[in-house]
Order: sequence, then structure tokens, then C-alpha cells
Amino acid sequence: MLDAGIDVPEVVNLVFFKIARSKTKFWQMIGRGKRFRPDLIGPGEDKDQFLIFDFCQNFEFFDQRSDVSEGAMGQTIIRHLFVTRVDLLGELDRRETGDVDPDLRTAMAERPHDEVAGMSLDNFIVRPHRRAVERFKAANDWQSLTGADREALVDEIARLPSSFVDDGLPAKQFDLPLLSCQLARLRTEVPFDPSP
Repeated sequence: MLDAGIDVPEVVNLVFFKIARSKTKFWQMIGRGKRFRPDLIGPGEDKDQFLIFDFCQNFEFFDQRSDVSEGAMGQTIIRHLFVTRVDLLGELDRRETGDVDPDLRTAMAERPHDEVAGMSLDNFIVRPHRRAVERFKAANDWQSLTGADREALVDEIARLPSSFVDDGLPAKQFDLPLLSCQLARLRTEVPFDPSP
């Protein structure tokens, strides 16, 4: 709406929910926030800054890295579950071959693999990560994960949207502490004592 021919100096938040592939149009939209507005905050307090929320990765496309922040938003429970499952796979892969039930390992890899398989390469958020997503869509790439594989899954893939239909929020809230306990158990050598 604000890409050209409009002057609204009161604008303090710009939301990019449109892919801009024209550098001229991109800078025109940013220019909407740069308009000076005296006394906007209060008497004698002029507008001296504005925020940009870029949901379409326009900044990355134009390679603009000035004062870009991911914000203070925590990770979603879906992402947290994905990362915990990948961490569990890493702990299982560190064990000796005979120490891990192969059926357990296969079952643990199935869920995150299904989530990656549900990532559409037509989605504009997924598309820049095409190479990693295509690689992990293959089930046999989940047989054994290297440290670099787990890093790519956690840092690059875990935050991408998937069409995988999963359980509701209560099930996720139940799964997360259980998976976290399993992970903590695998990371310690202290014997587990279930007695009170």
C-alpha cells in the first residue's frame, strides 16, 4: 500500500508482507518510514526512528543487514519439539551400535522427517532453504545424523513452516517435558531411580 505516491509522516511501523524484487520499490517503501514528523511522540519529541517487520525476507534478498533484529520472540513449541527430537537423535547416534534399539531410533526419526517432508518448496519462506529441505526429505538421510546435519536441521530447517498435520496443543505440551526428560536422561550417566 505504501510503495509509491503516498506521504504519511506518522508511520512508525512498516510491515513487509509483500515480496519486493524491485530495488527502487523496496527503497520507496522504506522511505515511507523515514518521513520527518515533529511532535509525534509528544510536545518537543519528534519522530526519530521507525520499525520494519519483514515477513517476506526482502532484506535478505537485497542483502541489507543494517540493524536487523530477529526480535525477542521465543521459539514456538513446534520448533522446540523439532529441535528436542533432533537432539535426541544426536544422543542416540553417539551411543554404541548395540546400545540403541534400531526400532526406537527409526521411530524417533520418523516425526521430524515427516515435518520436513511436509515443507513445500513453493512456499516463499521455505524456498531459500531448498537445498537443505530437499536433502532431508529423503528418509534414508535420517538413518544417521552428523553434527553438521543436526546443526542444519536446528539452525535452518526447524523454523520453516510445514503442512504436516500434528496433534493439538495439549499433546504438544505433554510431549515436550517427556522428550526433555528423555534427552536429560541420555545426557547423564547417573542411573535413573523411579522411587520417591
